[in-house]
Amino acid sequence: MELDPGYVFAPCALATLFLQEKWTVEARELLDKVVLPDAIHPAAMAAYCSAQTQVPRPRKNG
Repeated sequence: MELDPGYVFAPCALATLFLQEKWTVEARELLDKVVLPDAIHPAAMAAYCSAQTQVPRPRKNG
């Protein structure tokens, strides 16, 4: 499924659902594709920040 990278609400909500199912890799991939627009609604920014803090980033070895 392709999501519009400029629409912030959908990937954030879907990433949160993926996280509930323990699909952390898929959740991170969704969030990494989000492109924040120059002007963003405060609720969209809040959803993005919340999802970013909930979904872990992969650990770097080294």
